[in-house]
Amino acid sequence: MNNGHTEILSIAPGQVQPINLDGRNFFVVFAPVEIDIKLPGDEFVSYGQGTGMGDLPDGKVFKRLEVRNPSLGTILVKIYIGGPLYRDSRAAIIEPKTRGIGWAGVSIPATSGVTFTGITAGLLIRRKAIQVTNLDAALDLQLRDPDGNVILTIFPRTSITLPISEEIEVYNQNGSAVACNISETWWTL
Repeated sequence: MNNGHTEILSIAPGQVQPINLDGRNFFVVFAPVEIDIKLPGDEFVSYGQGTGMGDLPDGKVFKRLEVRNPSLGTILVKIYIGGPLYRDSRAAIIEPKTRGIGWAGVSIPATSGVTFTGITAGLLIRRKAIQVTNLDAALDLQLRDPDGNVILTIFPRTSITLPISEEIEVYNQNGSAVACNISETWWTL
């Protein structure tokens, strides 16, 4: 039985890597996404950073863990396997990586809108914010929720950043097209 060991793994998308160490417990010290961990004879269970499994009952010991990456990108994970229980009281102070993605359009036609779903793809984890610049000199734009209710108005020649991860629509309620720039900031792997 060890006194505690930390293992760092680089795991490709969908891949499983074993950790062949004796332990009574484990703790996910770092993982950019939830990962799947399996004890011998059990099924995979999801664990996020800052979670783990306490001591096995009756002083039992496992000899192997299998760690699976369910995400679409290669990730680095750090796992503690112990003897003594791992206690982590740190607070994350660095934000995950982000990526800006611009909308290909240049204007929104009269009385119509453009919906941004917030649905992830590829290495995108979650949308952090949407940015809208109203380039028109006189006409407003609106941000609307999925039910068509106005969340806020973007006045002429102004920009807004709204930290929202779910569906939102940029809507032109006017009788003529409104020029605009729209982009999304996404957290990535």
